[in-house]
Amino acid sequence: MNNPLSSERSGTKVVVGKIPAVTITLGTLSACLCATVIGVYAYADQETKDILKFATATLATAAGITSASYLGHTLKANQQSQLSTALEYKNNRTLSYISRWSDSGLPKTKAIEILTNASKSSENKKDLVNKQLQDPITKQEVVSILCFFEEMALAIKRDLVHEDILYGYYREIVGDYLTVFLGWITDRRVTHNDPGLYCEFTELHQKWSNGQQKR
Repeated sequence: MNNPLSSERSGTKVVVGKIPAVTITLGTLSACLCATVIGVYAYADQETKDILKFATATLATAAGITSASYLGHTLKANQQSQLSTALEYKNNRTLSYISRWSDSGLPKTKAIEILTNASKSSENKKDLVNKQLQDPITKQEVVSILCFFEEMALAIKRDLVHEDILYGYYREIVGDYLTVFLGWITDRRVTHNDPGLYCEFTELHQKWSNGQQKR
């Protein structure tokens, strides 16, 4: 059944009964209003001209107030959008430090073995760690983990993440690793003449140990 509101002519569909939408912008409306006022003003008597002057001044004032209000709302909306974006970035970065620790891309098998041996052995922790880290693969794994903690500590210091969340997740882990590897870190600071080696990590541990974490 053919649509009564349409017909086919020479391959072109013609739709009948729809009225084109007309958009009147504020600028067009203002131009029409100004043209009307100017036209009336040209042929008006003095009293009418005074009224038109007053009306024009009132309209100008109202327009200025409206523009200022619109600008204020726009700035407020932009600020809220920026805050929302910053909070989303902070949330995502916080979660990334938790997910990366669980990811297989950060091996921890040999490091955990050292932690376990250190907790059971009566041998000096530094001597035990130095002996274990003679293996290049084990050493690389431990260095990667310490660099991860250093990066996370720096992010916390710069308020790029939610410290309270990471504190709840990492407080004991950070303590375990630093307790075992602090002697090795201290030696490397001396041998490499780098007193700032893993300093963010060690400062974070000290801060958390003293209960100074951000809540």
